[in-house]
Amino acid sequence: MAAMIDRDAGDGDRLRASQVASAAGVHVETLRYYERRGLLDVPDQTSGGHRRYPAVAVDRVRLIKAVQQLGFTLEEIADLIRALARGCGAGAAGELMARAQAKMVELDQKITDLTAMRATLRAAVTGQCDDPVAFLQDPDFALVDLLPAASVWPYRLDGSVMKTISTEDPLAIAVVDAIHTGDQAALQRLLAEHADLATVRLGTDGPGGMSRSLLHIVTDWPGHFPNGAATVAALVAAGTDVNTRFHGSHEETPLHWAASCDDVAVLDALLDAGADIEAPGSVLGGGSPLKDATGFRQWKVAFRLVERGARTDLSAAATLGLSDRVEEHCTAVPAPGPESINHAFWSACHGGRLATAQYLLDQGADLNWIPGWEPHTPLDTAASSGAADLITWLHSQGARTAAELRSD
Repeated sequence: MAAMIDRDAGDGDRLRASQVASAAGVHVETLRYYERRGLLDVPDQTSGGHRRYPAVAVDRVRLIKAVQQLGFTLEEIADLIRALARGCGAGAAGELMARAQAKMVELDQKITDLTAMRATLRAAVTGQCDDPVAFLQDPDFALVDLLPAASVWPYRLDGSVMKTISTEDPLAIAVVDAIHTGDQAALQRLLAEHADLATVRLGTDGPGGMSRSLLHIVTDWPGHFPNGAATVAALVAAGTDVNTRFHGSHEETPLHWAASCDDVAVLDALLDAGADIEAPGSVLGGGSPLKDATGFRQWKVAFRLVERGARTDLSAAATLGLSDRVEEHCTAVPAPGPESINHAFWSACHGGRLATAQYLLDQGADLNWIPGWEPHTPLDTAASSGAADLITWLHSQGARTAAELRSD
């Protein structure tokens, strides 16, 4: 039975680390570990330096523990949490089901692999071979019922490293640690000792699997890892493809991931190494890295992408409040249609850009337009941006929330 939370001993709705740990059934140090791995948000602190967590932290820790028991690695769980945070409602549930199905495929493959290993060991220990040592030393040794070509195991039968290795492989763990801690000496040593390491992918490339490159590791959420730009340079110099894509539920490049983390230094390093600034594949409608930056309100990298030549359609220009570009789009021939104007107006509210929103309303935008990808009105998205002046103006114009529209 799950532990109950004694809120009277806390600070209103904020909980001490010991309360969260007790309710979730973990040690207090586990919370700090989850924070370091990007699985749990770093909590606020009181004036006395005491950590105070929101009540939802208990649910987050319980989710992590449950998903771990289903066979997911902590890295996969962090990726799942990031994906769930980007979605809502049916979209989040669909993302969870897609990851669950992929994990089922991976587990089925592991069952097949383990079955072959067990059959081989049985042959060696039950007298089905005359000399077990010679059997294992035979240059033609292979598991009984050879592993299928799509096996997720990290090594081929000849001992060479496969292009994709498990995230639990010691080499994978070592290189991820070197990247996330910014240990350049360790990274260079690993690259020197393993000639193909720069081109290795971590994860599973079988049906329904997920894998990423080492550049995805340095750009992974929440980003801003120590010596990130130097790590990018080292990996590219060693042979990592700067435009390689994630394999799985999307096809984002490392530049997309850097744009989702507001990591300007790493973004610049990727662009300096030849990353395609217009690469499609964003989880937000398949767009370029700028789509991720604006969609997730990563303003520093968004403006840096524009500085470095990223193309801005009407929606992107409106999101960033680039008035001259917005006006240029609106006065072009042919002029943008009502749907484009509505989209741009919603985007300006998403970005908290009052002047741009006022201009687009004058161009005929629908004050309460709801896009197909998100059930929120311009007022809803402005509220989530925290732009007080924009919110006040929208109210003065008669803007309404989606909940208000549904109640009519």
